Amino acid sequence: MLGGKRSDVAITLDILRLVRKGEKKTRIMYGANLSYEMLTRYLDFLLERGFIRADEPTGYKVTDKGAALMADLERVHRHFEPAERGDAVLNVRM
Repeated sequence: MLGGKRSDVAITLDILRLVRKGEKKTRIMYGANLSYEMLTRYLDFLLERGFIRADEPTGYKVTDKGAALMADLERVHRHFEPAERGDAVLNVRM
């Protein structure tokens, strides 16, 4: 990835993939490799916009709206995967 850090798209996609069938906060944090503070920000963002919902027995789950977002992000993310793996070189002049 550019600059060695994951994009918001990649992090959001990781979280949506983890909560697809239900997952608790700690497992999401470790699965997405996020600090507690970062995880809280992303979960709040996704909850406020209706992409995920809190589900008592299982933790968090993806909503239908979140499933549509995940499909869109999967399509976008596929275009950037070669660059993230180092397979492609991006030449940007600033």
